[in-house]
Amino acid sequence: MKAILTTALAASLAAGSAFAAGFTGDTVDGAYHFPDTSTVVLDGGGAVAPTSFFFSTGLPNTTATVGATQITLSFDAGGGTFNPASFSGVVITDLTEADITGVTLDPSTSVPGFTASDLSFTSDSVSLNLQGLGVPSANDIVVADVSFGGVPEPASWALMLLGVGAVGGALRLSRRRDAVTA
Repeated sequence: MKAILTTALAASLAAGSAFAAGFTGDTVDGAYHFPDTSTVVLDGGGAVAPTSFFFSTGLPNTTATVGATQITLSFDAGGGTFNPASFSGVVITDLTEADITGVTLDPSTSVPGFTASDLSFTSDSVSLNLQGLGVPSANDIVVADVSFGGVPEPASWALMLLGVGAVGGALRLSRRRDAVTA
C-alpha cells in the first residue's frame, strides 16, 4: 500500500515539473513590418530558437536576437528617424506553440523614447514598434521580456494521469481491506 502511494506521489511530482516554456527549441519567424503589422517588408525566415534575424532596413540595420524568454533589438548605426507610419518594426512569431501570455520592457532598454506602449503581443507573436523614434546609436538596445504559460507536455499529462490513477487504485484497495476487516 505504501509502495503504491509513494509511486503515485513520485509520478505526480515528476509530471508537475515537466512544463515547456519559452522560445528555446521552438521554430520562430522574424520579420520587419512596415507601414503596418500586416505588411512584411523583410522576412528573416524560420529558425529554431535561440537565434538572430538581421534586417537591412536602410536606416540602421537591425538585429533581432531571440533568447529563451527575451527578444533583443540592436542597431549598427544612428541618425535619422523611423517612419511615423502606424507600424515600423519587428514582429517575432512562435511557429511551434501559442503560449505567450505577456511582454514587458526590460530596464536595460536604452533606446530613447521606446516605452512599454511600443510593445504588443498575441498568443504566438511579439511586436516591437519603432514608429517615429529617432534612430538609435550603435550602443542602444531594446529588450523585451516575454512571459509564457505553463502548458504541460503530452508526457507530463500521461504521468499526471498515471499518478491520479495510482492514488485512486490505492484508495480503492484500502477501502476494500477496511470493509473485509469490519
